[in-house]
Amino acid sequence: MDPHVANDFPNDILIIVLQSLGNDYHSLFRCALVNHAFYQAASKFLYRKVVLSPRYARIPSQDGGSDCSNLESATLPSYARFVEIIEISRYLSCRPPPANNLSEIIFDAITQFKNLRVGIFTPITFHEDVFTDAVDIPPTLQELVVNTSCTDEVRAPLLIQITGLSKLSIHSPTRAILQLLSDWLRRLSDTLTELHLKDNCGSVTPGVLRSFMPLLERNIQSLSIGLSYSLTDEDIFSVLHHLQKLRKVGLRYYWQLRQPRTLPRLARLRSFTGYHINYQTRYQVRSLCKWIRRAITSSPIESLHLIQDDPDQPIPESLDTSSSSSSSFDYDNDITISNNTGAYISFRSLIDHICSCHSKTLKILDMKNEYIDIKSLKNLIGCLSELEEMHICAGPHSLSVFKKHAPSSLYKLHTASFNIRNIRSSKRRVIDMELVTAIMRHGPPLLRRLSVNGQSWEVRFLFFLFFLYISYLQPPLIFFFFNLVLCVEFMENLKKRSYIRSSHP
Repeated sequence: MDPHVANDFPNDILIIVLQSLGNDYHSLFRCALVNHAFYQAASKFLYRKVVLSPRYARIPSQDGGSDCSNLESATLPSYARFVEIIEISRYLSCRPPPANNLSEIIFDAITQFKNLRVGIFTPITFHEDVFTDAVDIPPTLQELVVNTSCTDEVRAPLLIQITGLSKLSIHSPTRAILQLLSDWLRRLSDTLTELHLKDNCGSVTPGVLRSFMPLLERNIQSLSIGLSYSLTDEDIFSVLHHLQKLRKVGLRYYWQLRQPRTLPRLARLRSFTGYHINYQTRYQVRSLCKWIRRAITSSPIESLHLIQDDPDQPIPESLDTSSSSSSSFDYDNDITISNNTGAYISFRSLIDHICSCHSKTLKILDMKNEYIDIKSLKNLIGCLSELEEMHICAGPHSLSVFKKHAPSSLYKLHTASFNIRNIRSSKRRVIDMELVTAIMRHGPPLLRRLSVNGQSWEVRFLFFLFFLYISYLQPPLIFFFFNLVLCVEFMENLKKRSYIRSSHP
């Protein structure tokens, strides 16, 4: 590119182009080398999020793996102002000082980040004093995610001094933090809108949960509760029933003998996420479906996510739908491998309930590991006219059914993901390309992303880049005329789209 043209490139268009790169840091780095204008624009994306997440090493380095992160360079004055998110996770060094100076590095970094909005401190291995000084966080912080590295008896009193949070997530809350949580929530009551207690919540008893309820009634719009065998469905549903401002809920299911007498009637609830382990009997699946129906029956649900995982393992961040961008989806890693060794049992009763009670509101259906039989799939496609995203687990004939019935009913669907099951494992990577081609070209009119067993295809409209070029170079009159032509061409070619295939990771 001519340097003079690059210098005159409009910053608004440059920002749009760089945003499309997402987390492709290699491409962002190369863009930063073009000239000063590109450098300034790319630096905002390169240092917006600082991540220290070292892999497991038998002999950890003295700096705790910060040499493989952008943490130290982000502390430079020219970059520190761009940092909005800091994430420290995975395997930090367990060595004590002076063999481990990671605590000093983290403290110096956080003091430099004056515009920090999100702090994620969830390491798996760590030295006990790694975050002792780091809890002195700038007042700009709005979201905080912590685990046991910050919630022991020493650091919990320091942690609760943080104020002004709008979102608080605590993984595996300890007794030390739960004893102080009521006082913390009282001071956060004016700003806090999301509270998430995740993973192992064994210390959360019915009494502890009821003590939080008066403090959550005012502003809480999103709530998650992990696995606690001390809590029954009756305890959880009773608390939810009093939180009438809730819009998002995430709960962990485990099988119980006693059925709850109270059903949560949440008129504002829009998103529900249910976590469960793999069940291989009809009775267990029916009980799970009944639990979900009870939770959402009185709410205008727009987004339903069911996530199958191991309760002894933390929930991956990519599956955490309680985040602010709950509708986002990683299309190159959208397969969660199921450990099911038997036949897949259909969630027919749940699909029937969705079609009868939520057909006019549901926009996102995420059931990647919950099997749907062909009859239920036809019913789902025919009823959910408002559906925009669909991620399901179905049989080998599901693509043919989707191709036949979806174009006439799913007018708003733009993303579809299929996890094909009840076939030999050796054939899960064998995909009928002719069928995929037909779906992409003649399927639902707005469909632009399709994924089958981890292989993804995405629509690309070739006139988009030309549109940006014309909008920059042409006079206003020609710009208006060209936009009109593009709109007509867009409507005429919706059924003549091209697609590209992305390789599976």
